[in-house]
Amino acid sequence: MKHKHHILPRHAGGTDDLSNLIELTVAEHAEAHFDLYLTYGREGDRLAYLALSGQADSQWWKDRAKLGGGPPYTPERRKAQSERQKGVPRNNPPRSLVARERVTGYDFRLCWDRVSAAISSNKYQWGNKKIAAELGVSRRFLSGISSAIRSGLTFDQWSGLT
Repeated sequence: MKHKHHILPRHAGGTDDLSNLIELTVAEHAEAHFDLYLTYGREGDRLAYLALSGQADSQWWKDRAKLGGGPPYTPERRKAQSERQKGVPRNNPPRSLVARERVTGYDFRLCWDRVSAAISSNKYQWGNKKIAAELGVSRRFLSGISSAIRSGLTFDQWSGLT
């Protein structure tokens, strides 16, 4: 799946002109906003990165609301968004595993191995609180890993290393 990325983001004054748009994969799009955030420190780029990398949580929505702008999130818009997302895999990490580990502070390989061991011993339940607490990660993040493991992906496939 490809995304249209604004070379100069709209939140920074960019337009929808074709000369300001490029097509990127979701992972490339997330990484582009991460790089923009590191370079310019704009909150909009940080929020875009978190959303594109599957890390939007309740705090994300509060931060996004503070920025303002954008169309209201009506029931019709919510339904249209849901329809667009059907069949789209979730929790795809950005292309750069190193970049995501730097932002989240998570050790992805350790998390993957711990969840994999719990699944193989039939001791894993959705968003296992005990494992999340041990690893210092969110239950939602663990859920994404467990979905990938159960769908047959290897760590290298999921993390984009292959």
